[in-house]
Amino acid sequence: MRAEALVLLHVLLAMTLVGALLTAAVVSAACGRTATGPSRRLVWHSTLLAVAAAFATIVVGEATRAREHVDGSWLDVASGLAYIGLLFPGVALAVLGRLALDRQRLMPWITGLALAMVAVALATAFLMTAKPA
Repeated sequence: MRAEALVLLHVLLAMTLVGALLTAAVVSAACGRTATGPSRRLVWHSTLLAVAAAFATIVVGEATRAREHVDGSWLDVASGLAYIGLLFPGVALAVLGRLALDRQRLMPWITGLALAMVAVALATAFLMTAKPA
């Protein structure tokens, strides 16, 4: 696969990640503790999509990095931020999403964690685009 296609796929996956996180945050905030079955399932599926998108984004990013032999401290920081701030909390978010199917009181926690992950994703995107010349 060409480098340009890998970068495009990486960006599309990152946009999917942010969209899934925002969907989970908005639906869980709108429903709160009075969430119905369909809205709880939407939150659950959004959190699963967010974990899959985070994993795929990191894999494609690492593949692009290896293929293009790119190295730099900005890339190390962005990769570390993606692992620590997106992948690991994403798994916790998915666990919360699954538990929220039966426990509605977890919806505010999902909202907070999803919004925090959106902030981390935006910080990671800033680091990726603000690289030195």
